[in-house]
Amino acid sequence: MKPTLTLMMIGVAAGVVAAILSVGSVVQNFLSLVLFMLSPLPIMLAGLSWGPLAALVSVFACAISIATVAGQIPALVILVTTAIPAALAAYFSGMARADSSKSEWFPLGSVLLLLALVVAGGFVISGLAIGYNAEFVEQFSKEFVAQISSTNAELAANPAATKQFVDFLMASIPYLQPASWLMVMMANLWLALFIARRSGLCLRPKDNWPDALHLPLVAMPLLALAIIGAAFSVSLGSALAAFVGALAMAFTMTGFALIHARTRGKPWRPAALWLSYVATLTFGAAPIFFFVGLYRSSKNSASNG
Repeated sequence: MKPTLTLMMIGVAAGVVAAILSVGSVVQNFLSLVLFMLSPLPIMLAGLSWGPLAALVSVFACAISIATVAGQIPALVILVTTAIPAALAAYFSGMARADSSKSEWFPLGSVLLLLALVVAGGFVISGLAIGYNAEFVEQFSKEFVAQISSTNAELAANPAATKQFVDFLMASIPYLQPASWLMVMMANLWLALFIARRSGLCLRPKDNWPDALHLPLVAMPLLALAIIGAAFSVSLGSALAAFVGALAMAFTMTGFALIHARTRGKPWRPAALWLSYVATLTFGAAPIFFFVGLYRSSKNSASNG
């Protein structure tokens, strides 16, 4: 798409909106959290509706806006964890290869894999920028637990439970941060595709997400290498943990997608989906869906040759 004044203005507007949504996270309330989680949406909409150039302009506009208001470090963090991943997700989602009969669009599962890698890499870069280390995680964990303890008398009165909670957070944060943000990014991608398609600005046909969301086979060795590196490398352990968390979440999401696909049209579908999500949230059943995702990806990769 040729650079025009309209396209540039759309890109700038999308970047400024994304910056406002990102900076709004400093306000500690539920609405600001929801708005923060929608911060990738404007950039994705710009890329899906008006092309890669609009997304690129929005990335720069977002970074410059945040740097002006909050400083260079916050701008870099948002740039590598939100703006660039959002623009790349839109770019790959809009990529197609045309043949004599029809267009072959970039597979949704490959978009998920690339987004997982980019999100993990973004958290590694942001960690280097903010001085992420064991002391930083410990301080963050203690402050987080202190906020919870202020409203939870039982936790505040039990120092042993408080210490266990802090230790749990210190061990899990390197994995959970990129994993949870990958879910947010994919939810925004689904919403951006829906909005762009309904507005008539997105050429990509509607994807059947439950059927299409399976990872290519290369995701398995990448996850295995990340797990081995995180377990045995002292210097790169935290960095590789980000890739473990993001890739594991990608497989978990494909596992949930398989449940959605297999229960389609069944009268007991609502109960099955409800039990699946409740079991995950309350009983920690996510590993089950992780292995389901591994099985699905290996099966689909084998069947595709």
